[in-house]
Amino acid sequence: DFRIAIDRLARHIAAALLAGLACYSWQAEPFVWPSPASSEHVASLADRLSAESPAAEESAAACDAVRPLLGGLSCRSFLSDHWEVAPLLSRPGAAWARALFSLRDVERMARLWPLRFLRNHGTAVVHTPGSGFLADPRWERGAAVPPDIVEVALAAERTFVLHNLEVYSPPVAAFTRSVVAFFHAYTQVNLYVSPAGLEVVTSP
Repeated sequence: DFRIAIDRLARHIAAALLAGLACYSWQAEPFVWPSPASSEHVASLADRLSAESPAAEESAAACDAVRPLLGGLSCRSFLSDHWEVAPLLSRPGAAWARALFSLRDVERMARLWPLRFLRNHGTAVVHTPGSGFLADPRWERGAAVPPDIVEVALAAERTFVLHNLEVYSPPVAAFTRSVVAFFHAYTQVNLYVSPAGLEVVTSP
């Protein structure tokens, strides 16, 4: 049995080699590596490091968009002194925030989009304060988000959360694109609305 198995294996290997040779022989033109004389000039490392980035214009526009969040710092100072180094408390101001988004926009979004509680992508949830991010069971999974959800949640002393705000709000989407271009990282915008006076909003 062992000899028969070895014989079959050898025949399979031989057949595979013949098939590979047949495929190779059918190539119209063999691959030829380009010669250094015919190739284009390859920039040196110093040339590449000193050259302006192809995304310089886009990065400059993105810097202008996110600068209100940087507390008066330049974009270069923020990246060198705070990015992945130390947190920065940002207070861009109520006027800037209102121009980007307002609580009235939640009502408009709930009327325009089929927002649902505890569903993927555009998930809405109402958190119980101090519960460790547990959802209030009064708002059932899959139920439609009512237009007056902000007022209802605040009256019940709950925190209303809406994920992926950049999908449903054009101003937030435009700002998110600038954040992505500036930080070169995936960015998701979530909205948290809590009543005033809570000692613990959602966690621990």
